[in-house]
Amino acid sequence: GMQADMGWSRSIEPPSGWRGGEIAGVIVPDDDHILRLVASTPAPGLEPSAPLTPADIPNNHLAYAIQWFLFAGVAGVIYALALRRRNRSLPPPA
Repeated sequence: GMQADMGWSRSIEPPSGWRGGEIAGVIVPDDDHILRLVASTPAPGLEPSAPLTPADIPNNHLAYAIQWFLFAGVAGVIYALALRRRNRSLPPPA
C-alpha cells in the first residue's frame, strides 16, 4: 500500500481545516508500507515532516567491517579446532 505523511503535531487531537485534496511531496521507502509520500507543505495545523536524506543514515561502516572480520576470525578458529580434532582421531601412518 501507500501512506501519505501530511505532517506532525504535538497534540493528539486531529487537525481541523483540511478536507483532503491533491498532495505534492517526496516519495520515500518505508518499512511498513511499499511507499510513503512526505508532503512538501503540511496540512493546516500540522508541522512539516522532514524526509530522510542520505546524511540522516548513520555511518556504521567501520563497526560492520570489524563485526565481519570478527565473524571470519571466529569461523577460522572453529575450523582449526575441527581440523585438530579430526587429525587426533586418525590412526598414525604405517
